[in-house]
Formats: sequence, C-alpha cells, structure tokens
Amino acid sequence: GNGGAGGSSGDVTVTTTGGTISTFQVQSAGIFAQSVGGGGGAGGGAFTGSASVGGTGSVNASATIGGRGGSGGNSGEVNVTSGSSIVTPDFLSYGIFAQSVGGGGGSGGNALSGSISLGGSAGVNAGANLGGSGSGGGDGDDVTVISNGDYIYTLGSSYASGIFAQSIGGGGGTGGSSMSLSMTAGGSGSVDLGAVLGGKGGRGGSGGNVNVTNSSTLVTLGEYSPAIFAQSVGGSGGNGGNAIKGGLSIAGSAGVSAGAELGGEAGDGASSGDVTITNSGASIATADSNSAGIFAQSIGGSGGSGGSALNASVTGGGTAAVSLSATIGGKAGSGGKAGDVSITNSATIQTGSIANDTLFGNYSYGIYAQSVGGGGGSGGSAMQASISGGGKAAVTAGVNIGGAGGSGNTAGSVDVTNTGLSIQTLGDFSTGILAQSIGGGGGSGGSALSVTGGVGSNAVSAGVNLG
Repeated sequence: GNGGAGGSSGDVTVTTTGGTISTFQVQSAGIFAQSVGGGGGAGGGAFTGSASVGGTGSVNASATIGGRGGSGGNSGEVNVTSGSSIVTPDFLSYGIFAQSVGGGGGSGGNALSGSISLGGSAGVNAGANLGGSGSGGGDGDDVTVISNGDYIYTLGSSYASGIFAQSIGGGGGTGGSSMSLSMTAGGSGSVDLGAVLGGKGGRGGSGGNVNVTNSSTLVTLGEYSPAIFAQSVGGSGGNGGNAIKGGLSIAGSAGVSAGAELGGEAGDGASSGDVTITNSGASIATADSNSAGIFAQSIGGSGGSGGSALNASVTGGGTAAVSLSATIGGKAGSGGKAGDVSITNSATIQTGSIANDTLFGNYSYGIYAQSVGGGGGSGGSAMQASISGGGKAAVTAGVNIGGAGGSGNTAGSVDVTNTGLSIQTLGDFSTGILAQSIGGGGGSGGSALSVTGGVGSNAVSAGVNLG
C-alpha cells in the first residue's frame, strides 16, 4: 500500500510591543515561532515467496511492487515582529527563534521475492520486482523577523543566538530497494527473465526566503551563538533504491538467464530562497567560538545518490546454458540552485573575548555571507559476481554500467554593504567580512565491477564494464 501524504501547516504570526521578555531555564527561547509540514508516510513493503519440492511450475509471471511513499506537507509563513527587550540566560535559549520546515517525503516500500526449488523444474520465470518510489518533500515557506526592542541578550553557554531565522525544504524520500533471491537444488529452470528494479528517490522541497530587520542591540555569550543567524536550505533529493539479485544452484540447470538489475534513479535537490539581513542596531557583540556577528547563508539541496545494482550467483556442479544479465547502477540526482544573499549593516560589531588571560572566539566572523549551489549526487555502482564449482556455463555475456553522477547547480549573488564604525574580531579564523558564492560540485559516476571464478568449464565469457 502507498503511504499517506503529510498535511500542510499554517502560517504563524507573533507580535509584541514594548516591555521585557525574560526566561530562566534551558531550552527557553524568548520568542519561539515555528511552522512544520507533516512528513509523508512510508510505502508498504511487498513480499512474494514460493517453494517447490519435486514439482513443475510451467510459468511464473508474478510482480512484486513496493508501495509509493507519501508526499511531505508544505509549511506556512512565519512572521515575528518584536518590540520587546529579551533576556535568556541558559543553554539552547534563543532570543527569537523563527523557522519554517517542509515535511519530508515518505520512503518507498521494499520489494522482495524468494523461491526455493528442490528437484523440480520451472519452465518460465518472468517475474518483476519493483521497489516503491520515494515521494517529494514539502516546501518551506518564507520567514520574516523584525526586532526593534532596546536589546536582546542571550547569556547561555551555547546554542543561544540572538535572532535565529530559517526556512528548510523537506528532503525527498528514499526509493525502496528490490531483491530477488532463488535457490535450486537438483532442479532445472529453463528460462529466467526476471527484472529487479530499485525505486526512484523523491525530489526535495524548496526553501523559502528569509528576511531579518534588526535595530536592537544584540549580545550573545555562548558558543555557536551568532547574534543574527539567517538561512534558507533546499531539501535534498532522496537516494534511489538498490536492486539485488542472488541465485544459488546446486547440481541444477538453467537454460536461459536474461535478467536485468537496475538501481533506482535518485531525486533532485531543490532550490533555496533568498536571504536578506538589514541591521541598524547600536552594536553587536558575541563572546565565544563559532559565533558570528551576522551570519547569512543560502544552500541549494544536494542531489540524491543513485541506487546500486548487484547480481550474484553461485553454481555447484550444474549447467547454465546462456546467461545474458545486465546490471545498471541508478542515475544520481542534480543539486538545487541557491538563492541570493544580501547584508546591509550600520552597527559596530565585535566577536570574541578575553577572560582570565584566555582568548575566546575562534571561527567567529564579523559578517559571514555565503550562497552555495547544491552538489550532484553520486551514481549507483553496478556489480556482477559469479562462482561456479565443477559446472558448465556455455555462454556468459554480462553487461555492467555504473550510474551517471548528478550535476551541481549554480549559487546566487552575494552582496555586503557595511557602514558601521568598526568590525573587530579577536579569535583565530575569524575574518572581518567573508562574502562567498560557491557553485555546487558534480557527483561522482558509479563504479562497474565484474568478478567471475570457478572450477569447471566455461565455453564463452564476454563481459562489458562501463563506469
């Protein structure tokens, strides 16, 4: 059965005017506003099994199909307008936390078939195994934060940003794997045309635009606590399902084997939105490591990896007249496009501090602005392996083709305008202004490998391997 779709979430709006918001314990933000789409349900698995003892099965044309995953739900807009001063003193206690997250796509169901034959014969086997497709992730919506209170102080030890604004697209579901396993002892199978196909991965959901406008004084004391953190992230594509076929034959015969194993195609990564920050507060100060004054980033979703394909057979004292199997790795997904990043700052910024002759504040940039295109996924591998002991294989003509890697995508433009009186950073690896646009890297192609071995006679072997 197919998985059900996740529900969409609604918009969230928070408005405060004046006064002070204070919290006193861990994980206690001053304002927490969030919209999260529901995740899609996983597809159901499918199983087919057969057993034969001294009997005959003339035709087997059954199909085993895993259920499709349900799609992720979209999230709503999140809007926060705060005219209040905010003080939070502990771990994981943000001043303002605003987030929109699309639901993840459900994974496809696996498909499995297994057969056991003892002293029997099967005239034709043309069964198909199909892993279920993963569904797409839901889109993250726009996030807007406006802070115009007098100040925001976060005094916790770590993970306590002054303003945290983020939109994330849901990841695509993974395609279901497909597996066909057979065991024959003293029997014969005249024709085997079974196909094993991994399910396709789902596409990621898009990240929304993120906008932060601040005129408050911002101070953070902990690690991983930027004064302003704004980020949009596209959802990653789901990986393709694997395709696996395995056979064990003891003193049996198989007239023709022409099966195909195809790894599932991966889903594409999705685009991220634009990120814009306008800061005009009197000052920004962060005291510890990994705590930028202003951090803005847009990241396209990465493409999923293609499913691998594997065909493995073991024969002991038997005969296989013709084997024409094809094993093909799945194609990888492409990366998503990243949005533009823009920062305008007119405040004084200081990162890092000195206490008891100890310097704090490494990796704490004054302004960090970055757009990164999504990287392409890796292609699926293809592998054939056969071992024969004391048997005969008249013709073996396997084809192995590794899956293609996915294309990387483009990054957006990055613009920083600073008119503040000064930017000062005290720690190591703490650039004053870093502005960077990086295109996504292309994915690696899948490998192709064929391994044969045995003791006996093998009339013709003509394998082709293409990476």
